[in-house]
Amino acid sequence: MAGLCEGGNEPPGSLKAIFQKTEKEIKRRISLAWKVFWTLKFIILEKTLSKKLRIEILETCVTPVLLYGCQTWSLTAKLRNSLQICQRKMLRRILGLSLRDRVPNEVLQKMSAIKDPALQATNTKWKWGGHVARLRDGRWTQKVTLWDFRIGKRSRGRPRRRWADLFSERVGSHWSSRARHREDWENLRRQVNSD
Repeated sequence: MAGLCEGGNEPPGSLKAIFQKTEKEIKRRISLAWKVFWTLKFIILEKTLSKKLRIEILETCVTPVLLYGCQTWSLTAKLRNSLQICQRKMLRRILGLSLRDRVPNEVLQKMSAIKDPALQATNTKWKWGGHVARLRDGRWTQKVTLWDFRIGKRSRGRPRRRWADLFSERVGSHWSSRARHREDWENLRRQVNSD
């Protein structure tokens, strides 16, 4: 079955395969991040090292694996939550806490002072969106990113989350023209991060 999408009967370029891509990719990234975490367990879980150093190793070695390619994702609330859960489980392991200790997520976040992975993914996507909107030489990157593939009759149910929906919700439908002004786009990104 060469040329077919993993786990399905849809060709790789079909709309169904494109919609399922983000969720599969995030699951794959989470499993790869855990693989790196367990590869570094002799450092990350070593009680003689300071917690600050172990958390720093988590941020520099594991988080980039988790968020690799995040600028292309269309994050839904469910997918954002799965990224956050993955990071919190790793933090609990590092800090020697279990769910039975009943430490709230907010306290865990303050104890570690680590950045939220969903916010990091949004921030990276925001930077990438500005970069792509400023491209002027007709590159494929811009054409494919700004391409709207919805053709024909809309399927039943809730519309799928598209890549540019994040920008459209926060800035409006003409987000690409606003993104061409670097300083304005950077100020909008800071506003989004503060919300």
